[in-house]
Amino acid sequence: MVSIYLLNISLNWSTCEKRLIRCVSKKRQERIRKNNVAINKKALLIGALLTRSLVKAKLNIKNNDQRYSNELNHKPYLINNSKFKFSLSYSEDYVCCCIGNDNELGIDIEVLNKAPLSIMKFAFTNSEIQYVNQNKSYVDERFYEIWTKKEAYGKKIGRGLIYDLKSTNTLDKSLNIKTVKVFPDIILSFCFDKIDKIEIKRISEKEIIDSFFYD
Repeated sequence: MVSIYLLNISLNWSTCEKRLIRCVSKKRQERIRKNNVAINKKALLIGALLTRSLVKAKLNIKNNDQRYSNELNHKPYLINNSKFKFSLSYSEDYVCCCIGNDNELGIDIEVLNKAPLSIMKFAFTNSEIQYVNQNKSYVDERFYEIWTKKEAYGKKIGRGLIYDLKSTNTLDKSLNIKTVKVFPDIILSFCFDKIDKIEIKRISEKEIIDSFFYD
């Protein structure tokens, strides 16, 4: 079973968030402080809190007892239980996290905007470019479908976007990459070693915050 959690975050940065920042790692706190875009600061915080709340709920490990590190390729993992796998993504005011046991995974979410088609020649295979251009009515949507597939696959293998994008055809079914359009303007791709049962759950920002204040 792989679970995907999705939430829409508010744009304001309140006293509540300033208190909650102490609940995440020092490294994450530093990333939040260095980011100058308010919505990105909020997404970095809520994403970390979402992961920690899921670890607490699924593995019964309190926040203060959770320990995280990074593999040599910078892929994060939970020291307390290395079989517990997770991946985070955010775009504008949407945050998502997927979790699973003993199943390498990656996820990416994007808000649909005007697609930067010029980057396709550097990052897409010929098959992917053909797929994007096949239907002029869906060019932007198909661009972001391929882009999120590439990000999800990169996260799954622990490389992010630092791999041979141009020669990796994400339309290849053997890569186990799935895409869903969760809202008219939101596209989500996920990649797993083993895809059996998948559930997508909506969760609120309040639920996450309450899990820390009312422990």
